[in-house]
Amino acid sequence: ILPQRCRCTILSTKIEIRLFKADESINWTSLEYKGGVSTSQRLHSLS
Repeated sequence: ILPQRCRCTILSTKIEIRLFKADESINWTSLEYKGGVSTSQRLHSLS
């Protein structure tokens, strides 16, 4: 995650959090902590 590009907006009905990936080829399967070691998956483009 690139903290300098992330942002948070607080509204009366919600909190909006935008996170920016350092490596956009990685696909996050979940943002929830499930314990253990986290893994990521790389996307393969067909170009």
